[in-house]
Amino acid sequence: MIKRNNLLIMITVLAYSILYTCFIYSASIPVEKDQVHYNLDNGLTVILKNIRNEDRVTITVGYRFGAAYDVKGKSGLAHFTYMLADRVISNQYSNLYNKILEPAKTAYYPEFGRDVVLFTTICSKEDVDTVLTIEAQRMALKNFDPLQFEAVKRLKMAEFLKGTAEQPDNKIKFLLRGAIMNFWEYYHLYHGSKIDVQIARVQDIQRFLEWYYSPDNGVLVISGPIDTNALKKRIKEVFDPLEKSEVEPITFNSFSIGIRTHHLKYENKQLRNPAIGFSYGIPSITHKNYPALKLIYYILLNGKDSRLGYYAEKASSVRDYYQTLYRNGGANIFGAIFYLPDKAYFESMKDYFFKQVEDVNEGKIKDSEFNTAKRKLLRENAESLNARNYTSTLAKLSLIFPKIEDVNKYYASYTNITKQDVLKIANEYLIIKNMCILYCVKSAGTFDF
Repeated sequence: MIKRNNLLIMITVLAYSILYTCFIYSASIPVEKDQVHYNLDNGLTVILKNIRNEDRVTITVGYRFGAAYDVKGKSGLAHFTYMLADRVISNQYSNLYNKILEPAKTAYYPEFGRDVVLFTTICSKEDVDTVLTIEAQRMALKNFDPLQFEAVKRLKMAEFLKGTAEQPDNKIKFLLRGAIMNFWEYYHLYHGSKIDVQIARVQDIQRFLEWYYSPDNGVLVISGPIDTNALKKRIKEVFDPLEKSEVEPITFNSFSIGIRTHHLKYENKQLRNPAIGFSYGIPSITHKNYPALKLIYYILLNGKDSRLGYYAEKASSVRDYYQTLYRNGGANIFGAIFYLPDKAYFESMKDYFFKQVEDVNEGKIKDSEFNTAKRKLLRENAESLNARNYTSTLAKLSLIFPKIEDVNKYYASYTNITKQDVLKIANEYLIIKNMCILYCVKSAGTFDF
């Protein structure tokens, strides 16, 4: 009887595991048969998905545009453009915004990235037409009051003041990102150069609006309890009159992996704790090696159950632990910063980090460890496509990947990653010549590297 019960339990667990795996895999297919996908005559990509059991409609409008589209001498103007467009539309259509942005009724999420700009609104079915009207006006925006331009410039300059006033420990997180300039030929943080923003002209922002906030450079994704046929008709009425940009938009800057400096040092006498940061250059999300590298990131750094996450949780030598992985279309890094009690832990932390990387490079990964990381990665991929995240995820990926079918291929590629893939890819990217180490210390005389 006991054996029979054990057998029943084993069968039940196995069946559950298979069903769970199937759910994870099937949930990771963003472009489905019941989804409506087409282009207007002016080039706007439209994706509609009817989800009957949802009580809200989610609308995302996205543009192929971001910090990576800044040009030399005009860094920070992409973010300036994003801020100004949102401010102008919010002010011009404040009555409509006030109508839909009532407490617990509507949520609005603007998002500026390296390669993509997104505007997401979650609203009732009755407010869909209002949101479409607002977003069409944003897409049509080419001219604006110079006073608005100056007001946003003041906000941008305030960002720089805030940045210089930040506590040294908080700056460390940005320094890791700033260290990317040692990996790629061109990079800057979203806020760009203070001098470039100071001398920015109205014409610069108008040019960016004309190039990038246009239907042929955008995507509209809507999901929820919608009537797709009626909505298609309304979208045509609202967006079809908008014209394509007359200017061919420039593409974002090309990136290449190759490091000139392996060690950076940030010195500040007010720094409470020394810190050490490690970062590796990895290719874009569209690269064939990206999924395997993301899995390696999960094994090493993502969460408490990862190799270094577990260490950071348990080790008394680590006060805080910061990890990062860029997931946009351009050049990426993954890395981590460890805050330490004193300088005595620098070498031990460095040795421990390299030991964990060496284990991955040599394939010293338990099957359970590999499977846990893979399940977590597949689960998070599935969550990125749930009703709450679906429109923003699909808008972002449809702008990054050349063809909509490539989005499916991207998600499907995660299911086939093996431990052998991890070893091969780790040996290619987790190497010293593709790495940057960042030391954060109190004063110039504290350490000798």
